[in-house]
Amino acid sequence: MPTPTPNQKIEQVKMFDGEYVELVLTGDTFDDAYDAATLYCTEKMMSFVHPFHDIKVIEGQATIALEILAQSKKSIDYLFLPVGGGGLAAGVSRVYAPCGMPRHHIQTLNSKLNQTHSHKFNPLHLYHIH
Repeated sequence: MPTPTPNQKIEQVKMFDGEYVELVLTGDTFDDAYDAATLYCTEKMMSFVHPFHDIKVIEGQATIALEILAQSKKSIDYLFLPVGGGGLAAGVSRVYAPCGMPRHHIQTLNSKLNQTHSHKFNPLHLYHIH
């Protein structure tokens, strides 16, 4: 993970990785850490599991949409999602599409602090929310 990764995320990863995963912080951006991780895996002939561009990760993220649907007492007109790598948006979209929510009603938000990915998004400006 990149060196500026928040402590909360680092601690959560440590909690789940146990003795089988070595947590390494390197580089200033996701792209730096990604490059280092893929190089390490190539050199060590290891498999690389992508943190968000993976069908199982996307399926796991989709469970958030199921929770929202289960807890919502009203129909949902718009859904605003934070975007880092896109796994959350992809998973949630897969759940809401069959429910009839138009794709353009799912909006993604990317903070300026998280614009280190090679794939940047245009900012969404919110002026008024009812």
